[in-house]
Amino acid sequence: MRPSTSRKQTRKEKGSYKRRRKKVPEKKIRRKDTLPEKISLLVIFIIIFSTLILTSTLTIKRGLAGEDILFHTKIAALYASGQDGMFSDLAFKVNGGPYPPLFHIMLAMLMLLGPYTSLFIVEVMQALAYPAVLAVTAFLVYKKMNLRAAAFTTIIMVASVALFDRTAQLTPQALDMILFPLALYFFMDNKKAAYVITMTAIIYNHGAWSFLLFGSVILYSLLYKKNREYNVYAFILGLPMLLITLFYLPGYMSVHDKYASYQEQYLAGNVIGYIEYTGLIVGAFILAYLIYMVVELIRKKRFPYKLSALEKMASLWLLSLIPIFITISDRFASYAMPPVAILISGMMVRRLRKRETFIPVLIGTAVIALAFTLISWSIQVKTGSFPFMLS
Repeated sequence: MRPSTSRKQTRKEKGSYKRRRKKVPEKKIRRKDTLPEKISLLVIFIIIFSTLILTSTLTIKRGLAGEDILFHTKIAALYASGQDGMFSDLAFKVNGGPYPPLFHIMLAMLMLLGPYTSLFIVEVMQALAYPAVLAVTAFLVYKKMNLRAAAFTTIIMVASVALFDRTAQLTPQALDMILFPLALYFFMDNKKAAYVITMTAIIYNHGAWSFLLFGSVILYSLLYKKNREYNVYAFILGLPMLLITLFYLPGYMSVHDKYASYQEQYLAGNVIGYIEYTGLIVGAFILAYLIYMVVELIRKKRFPYKLSALEKMASLWLLSLIPIFITISDRFASYAMPPVAILISGMMVRRLRKRETFIPVLIGTAVIALAFTLISWSIQVKTGSFPFMLS
């Protein structure tokens, strides 16, 4: 008879045998530095909140701003009373042809609520318009670039006199500048229905000027083969407005052959005045951007960096606005501000990669830009005149 199993075998059977495991040193997890992003978000919030307080104060002090709103409320009153505002004598007298209906129908619907209620809502909309332009543009840049670029974009835009001038009053242009960044986000994020609806609204909001914005998206989709069918749908829906615009184009052009205001006449050919109206801080940013690009092109004999998809879109966006510069130069200074800010912010975040340089420059430029805007417009509220505001 064979003897029993060995001690070692018995332990195996009982499961008490354990192998020694080698200790593996733990890898240190390097946490991403999020401080620049947190400060960027804080800067955006402070700027938008401050401008909301500013526009609310201006609205309380002076009511509806600018002469344009008087014309638009007269057209809206025609719609509210059941008459045709688009082809009215007033529209042809001021605009040289039919005025796109969307903005005026929106005002007309508010008028049906009664004079006091409608006035209150319109004043609230006026107070929200300028901060909304900053917010939606910052949102677009954040989603399609990064939070740092969104912060610089907001800083550059808030330093612009022209942008405040045209969007702190309730006009079709202000609605254009709120809706178009949203349309670009929907287009670049492959949201077909949302893009088609938004772009169609833009077309029926501002006619000829809206087609320039639409044209930049069409050009982008053709060059980069991006969502071409989206523009086909928007084009079909906007075709009636396009045909009307083309038919009455000579009338529109005849109106814009003349200066619409003293401000427009003053700025035509006046380089210094135009820089002041655009914004001195914005002018410094543009100058720095151009110097950097020229130096890098000479040194490297090529573009210094690869543009993101949004920067490519911003370049075409800016290019599409050239007809506005030729016809109404002061409007160009405001319309062009978002794409200009996007292009400059792209350069800034590439040059300021380290937190040691990014954070001080971001905070410094934000303080200067916001202080310039708030102080200047405070003077305007108290004295009725703005240092670099000609209207």
